[in-house]
Amino acid sequence: MRVKITVHGHVKSLLPSNESEFEFELSEPRDVSELIEEKLEINPMVFASIVIDGKSVERDHVVDEDCEILLVSPTAGG
Repeated sequence: MRVKITVHGHVKSLLPSNESEFEFELSEPRDVSELIEEKLEINPMVFASIVIDGKSVERDHVVDEDCEILLVSPTAGG
């Protein structure tokens, strides 16, 4: 299965490559937290929300088919 991950916001500066879009081929289902830790090498707790194919999901959601994942940084300001 193929997954596309897009990182929005300032967290992308913490990623090893400082990129915002990634594509991976997965051989087996994984939960979103595992996927973030293994493929992006970052703690999944830094993201305020996770959206898969337009629907908000929890970090333990299992990715088991082709999808697009949006990782959203927390907002700041006031």
